[in-house]
Amino acid sequence: MPMQAEELFRVIANLIPEGYVDLIRRIVPGITIFVTLYLLTGFPQSTTIWNSTTWSFIVFLLLSYVVGLIIDSVSAPITSKCSKRYAWKGFGSDSEEAKVVAEVFRMHPDKVNQPENCKELRKWRIPGLMRAEVIQKDPRAAALLPKLVAEEFLLKNLALGILLMFILFIYIVLKMPELDSSPPIMKDHPRFIVVLFVVFEILVVVGAIHRVRRTAVRTREWFRLVYREKFTASVPAASPDLAKGRIR
Repeated sequence: MPMQAEELFRVIANLIPEGYVDLIRRIVPGITIFVTLYLLTGFPQSTTIWNSTTWSFIVFLLLSYVVGLIIDSVSAPITSKCSKRYAWKGFGSDSEEAKVVAEVFRMHPDKVNQPENCKELRKWRIPGLMRAEVIQKDPRAAALLPKLVAEEFLLKNLALGILLMFILFIYIVLKMPELDSSPPIMKDHPRFIVVLFVVFEILVVVGAIHRVRRTAVRTREWFRLVYREKFTASVPAASPDLAKGRIR
């Protein structure tokens, strides 16, 4: 990598604060849940941010962060096992990549392979170690990989939040049909609202699956590029996005 490009990516990495990750991963899902709650129930009417003061808006963001943090704390352990099994499927199996990973982290090769046992899979550290290693070694990865991970968790948290709001909507329709603050479209066209929930949930889940896989692929590509001298086989050319510093 040319020196100027390397310095540029180091600057970009330093410009991405931890708050940016919080904004994507926690605040956006929290805001989505609050807005959906308001659209479904009209409550709480006092928190309509478009007619609020600056302090009310700040409180709204803080509450959104807290809600997003709770959703994140619930969704992370639920989805981590499934996402690891899918995104890192077949990792190891005495491959050259697994042997290089074991050498870099000074681990026994058996500890590198993806576990079959669900309990052990939850504790499997290789994906996190590889991400941390490439972020430390590659300025481009340091600038872009945290964004990829944050977007991955954004979609996971949205999927759980939308599911919870859908359950709330079904409860309101069945148990609280007289709720006066609900918008007319919810009372008059509940089937349309159900279709919207289902379509949006499917889109978010599909997007999350795509992001989970893409994050794993990018991590493995970067790791292979960082330690190319340890691989006896020729290193495959990086994808055009990775080579040019673009991630989709």
